[in-house]
Amino acid sequence: MDNPEKINNQLNDMGKSLTMDAATYIKERLEGQMKWFSNKSRECQTKYKSLRNIEFWISASVPVAVSLSTMAAMNVTVFMAGTVAVSFGHILQVVSAIGGVFLVVISKQIELHEYLRYWKEYRATAEMLVQERFCFYTRVSPYNISDSEAFSLLVQRTETILSDEKQRWRQMTNEQQGNNANKNNQNAAGSNNPSELLNEPL
Repeated sequence: MDNPEKINNQLNDMGKSLTMDAATYIKERLEGQMKWFSNKSRECQTKYKSLRNIEFWISASVPVAVSLSTMAAMNVTVFMAGTVAVSFGHILQVVSAIGGVFLVVISKQIELHEYLRYWKEYRATAEMLVQERFCFYTRVSPYNISDSEAFSLLVQRTETILSDEKQRWRQMTNEQQGNNANKNNQNAAGSNNPSELLNEPL
């Protein structure tokens, strides 16, 4: 069992560490959160733009590949797969089909992860934190008060921003879960209702 005096010293050290000055708070909390939100925003932006660019290129390429596959010049045999002659046209048709699959997967990935939405949300939060730090350093309104009051106000406003962001994140997560549940229920209901299947267009 630990020495009571040792435990008391540890508690005192913890109490001292809870007292944080403005410079420490800004460096460890405010700037740390600014960096995190900025990095996450940049990450979502990169993923969103990369997937969209791939989607654009595939969307433009698939119709061209389909059109080329129907041309007579593409009927030249490239190789034999057993007794089946494989031509350029067959290869282009396969490539087009694979491209269509990729388009669906990429579209669903963008929809599922909501990169665009999170990119904007994280960027907005990072910019708000930057603004609070700038206003605090320059002592403009509402920080044109005493140092201790300005620091207390900075902490209050910063934590409010972070709390609001957490609430938005929870709301978006609940919306995603609700949307997924609704889709699953609709799919289950559709598959279990023969009358609806009969009314579906062929």
